[in-house]
Amino acid sequence: MAKYRENLIIAIPALNEELQIQNTIDHLKGFGEIIVFDNNSHDKTCEIVLENKININRVINRGYENVVFKIINFFLYSEFEYLCIIDGDGEVGLNEINDALTCIENNSELDGILGKRNRVTRISEKIVNFLFRNIYKIDDIFCGFKILKKSGISINLNPNTFGTSIIKKDGKFKNFLVEL
Repeated sequence: MAKYRENLIIAIPALNEELQIQNTIDHLKGFGEIIVFDNNSHDKTCEIVLENKININRVINRGYENVVFKIINFFLYSEFEYLCIIDGDGEVGLNEINDALTCIENNSELDGILGKRNRVTRISEKIVNFLFRNIYKIDDIFCGFKILKKSGISINLNPNTFGTSIIKKDGKFKNFLVEL
């Protein structure tokens, strides 16, 4: 059973996720406030979200990095203590969110939890992950599951980096295995 956290915002980036968004919402209800950040969906994604009485923040500029940038800026200017980013397709993190939230709540020195997929198929992601792992001890910078505190956010945000600039590189993070 989910434990509701007043200090948690769950941000769901979405683009044409009508087939999976309901399942993602159902898994996340009860953990914290959910906001869907929609990137100009042309299917029924927004309709499904609104039927669930969940707020939508529309991101006009196309691209995942623009959505993540908007999520981070929203979080930085909010009163929430924790930000959970979980992709609208629910591919990773749905089954691990409770354990990951408990982990960060019980480890005050952590700046964030970063999902680590058990399998990465894109060569470009493997190369960048190799660099991040060896330089910053971050195993999977591209995973669509993250839980962050404001202390884990970089002050050098750049919307043109596919989300790699959001993480404070000298922060303390736990790599958290998520199943695909």
